[in-house]
Amino acid sequence: MSALSSVPRLNQRLAARFHQRQTTMLTRSLRVAVRAASRYGAIAGAVAKLAKSVGLSGQEKIRKALGAALDAARQSLGDDLVQIGLAGHASAADAVLAALPVEWLPIFAGMAAVRIPEAATARQFEPDPWEVAYDWETIAQRGVDRDEAMRMIRGLLMPAPTEEQAWEWLSQGASGGMAWDERLKHWEDKARTSMLNELSIGLAAEENVDKLRARIKPFADGVAWKAQRIARTEGNRVAEQASRACFGGMGDLLDGMQIVAVIDQWTRPEHAARNGRVYRRDKDDAYHDESGDLLPDLPDEPNCRCMTIPVLSMPDEFKNEPALRATFETAAGDLIPDPASYTDWWQGAGERERSTAVGVKRYQAVRDRLERKPRWTDFIDADGKLLPVGDLKKESADKRAARIAEVEMVLKKREAFSQIASQGMITRAR
Repeated sequence: MSALSSVPRLNQRLAARFHQRQTTMLTRSLRVAVRAASRYGAIAGAVAKLAKSVGLSGQEKIRKALGAALDAARQSLGDDLVQIGLAGHASAADAVLAALPVEWLPIFAGMAAVRIPEAATARQFEPDPWEVAYDWETIAQRGVDRDEAMRMIRGLLMPAPTEEQAWEWLSQGASGGMAWDERLKHWEDKARTSMLNELSIGLAAEENVDKLRARIKPFADGVAWKAQRIARTEGNRVAEQASRACFGGMGDLLDGMQIVAVIDQWTRPEHAARNGRVYRRDKDDAYHDESGDLLPDLPDEPNCRCMTIPVLSMPDEFKNEPALRATFETAAGDLIPDPASYTDWWQGAGERERSTAVGVKRYQAVRDRLERKPRWTDFIDADGKLLPVGDLKKESADKRAARIAEVEMVLKKREAFSQIASQGMITRAR
């Protein structure tokens, strides 16, 4: 059966939604990194101005002001990273819910329903982050509509985390060594010493503000560069930890995790090689690939952009039902996300997110060839696979038009099926 069968397959849909989430989170981490660098870079000007106003006799005041500025920049970065964690969890829950075909809703809704205490019948129970009151008898005895099922699944299987949990995620994935803020403070301390020394020399020479700023700017810029790299890496770390926390709500249905790398000119060869690799869950809840290697904590190197997507096992309810089995496909080897899941996302994504999703070189090649903003269908074949850059560059106008027409036809069939599948009542699985 083609990867673009009219029947959506859950793991393909999950792959698509989490790939889209990956590009969004990477873009968000980059924005945080730029803000962090700007905060640290601005310190030189502010401290130079203060130093000129207080002179050599105000060195203690300069020292305290510089320390406060560095502390504030570091704290602001931490606050931004926490927000990435909270957004990462919400986006992971969104990705799961958006991927669920109607046939899978009873499975997840049933898992959510059994978490409702029978004593909570017909009343509000706490804690409930979504402020939804559930009626146990109603859920147990009859079907629930799609919206109610979605609220149950999200509120009970994937409850929103607290900021304290997000702070914990910032350190959970670190593979030894110092935590991110300790590493950053280490570089700050070195820069602080150098900046204070340079200011003393400049003030003794009665230099103006511009010359004082020029003396200490290289050190401020050095910390800014370190902060930017830390922000990119730790933003990806907290987003990955948030998604793994969200996966936990899937219980025994979570069969494994699959690594997704960003494939472009900056990708490490070893990370490109592991793109699509599946790590299966064992009895001890550890994850290993076919060679027995353990799933790494991600990111596992500075600026690593790899993340994971969940791989689900087939529920027992599906095994004897051919129609339900058709909605399931275990992800393995090649990562072929559901192309129909990209059409709406592509329209709302920015150019940075689009180029991240397909690879910068691939995006630029198609954009330059077509002399317009590319569409998702410009990059894929009828099976949903991204075409190699070389093939896209050599493709004639006639072949490109024929390929896109075939892809669009299949996408329309998928869209029609999705509209039908989104209707109706969801019966609780027993």
